[in-house]
Amino acid sequence: MPSIKKATQWDAALDAIPVSKADLNSIVMDYLIVEGYKDAARQLAEEADMDLTLSMESINHRHEIRTLIHSGDIEGAISHINEASPELLERNEDLHFDLLRLQLIEMIRDANDQNLSSENFPYKQILEFAASNLAQKATKNRLDDLEETMALLCFQPSELVPRLQALLDLKLRRSVAATVNEVLLKQQKFDGEAKIKGLYKLWGWAEHQCAKEKVNFRKLDESDLS
Repeated sequence: MPSIKKATQWDAALDAIPVSKADLNSIVMDYLIVEGYKDAARQLAEEADMDLTLSMESINHRHEIRTLIHSGDIEGAISHINEASPELLERNEDLHFDLLRLQLIEMIRDANDQNLSSENFPYKQILEFAASNLAQKATKNRLDDLEETMALLCFQPSELVPRLQALLDLKLRRSVAATVNEVLLKQQKFDGEAKIKGLYKLWGWAEHQCAKEKVNFRKLDESDLS
């Protein structure tokens, strides 16, 4: 028969597991380093007397690149990546394609934002960029992505179907920035994902397993995380 614990028993079992302040600081610092929050990481390092020397260069570098991508300056982001890691994009063709594709999208977005007439719309520059930078990189599994992006030139922004609207959503910048951050972290021998995110996934899996086995337990909620 499944084990059943009262809330008080569950809390007592949790309290019996030793978690030091140093362990908590380490998990928080790992998150700040992975996500690139340099000011918060520096403050925690000072308060907890933690050595951040080796991590600050990585944080600064990744923070600059993420900021450039979030602002739509993809050319600047690619330049920063190539300066620090000349072979990174050569070894990660899909990532390079995603960045160049996003740069193409930003060119189209910028032209749309200027409300240019058909005569003044920079079709030539956009097509030349796609031909010289993306056409040869569009392998069979990425050709649809390129064709979908080029379809943005065929419609007014207000006429786009949801699938094409998603390309102009700023969420795409954040998604590409997150992928770049993960690749840079792995190259620098960090985990691509913060440990606290892995713990969160493990927590969700454990709750699911307990529910499946009909084990009565007190679920964690947001108040437990504050």
